[in-house]
Amino acid sequence: MKGKLIIIEGAQGSGKTTITRHLRECLLGTTLISMSGVNDKTKTGKNKCYLYHINTMQYIYDSFSTGMNFVLDRSYFSEKVYCDMGFKPYSINENLNTYLYHLDKIKAVYDVKVVLLTADRRTFDTRLKRTKHGYQEFSTESSLEQQSEYITTFIESGIDYKIIDTVDKSILEIVAEILNEGEN
Repeated sequence: MKGKLIIIEGAQGSGKTTITRHLRECLLGTTLISMSGVNDKTKTGKNKCYLYHINTMQYIYDSFSTGMNFVLDRSYFSEKVYCDMGFKPYSINENLNTYLYHLDKIKAVYDVKVVLLTADRRTFDTRLKRTKHGYQEFSTESSLEQQSEYITTFIESGIDYKIIDTVDKSILEIVAEILNEGEN
């Protein structure tokens, strides 16, 4: 039986951290990796970003024989969205094909799901008021823009992904929807 790799993406306030923590508790033998990104906004930081994501993917691939599951709270796609929105002074678009190559390699040995958590204006307003931001201040408008940019990124990347609207759903409902074996 293949292990699972579940990549959870979404704008600030979409519920990623809450959901990934619950996924980690629901799946036996699961490692949760919360990818906060690289704070260095120089050319050196761009290279660090590349190495960070590729090395993480290689680690996951190399671990397939352990039977471990992995949950990622953010991935390369978050970095790409942040760069494309101008939060970083460089682009990482040239690394997309390399990242997708590693993701395809992982798909040969893991059941992979890429999930985009979404919310509406009202939900972002509520969640962002109670969220402490450590890296970048976000607003409801920024979160709505990020959400749109994620969809554009996934479409342009040609990857299979699932959108889960988190509005008015319990944590358990969202986790069950992610783990639904009949859908990807």
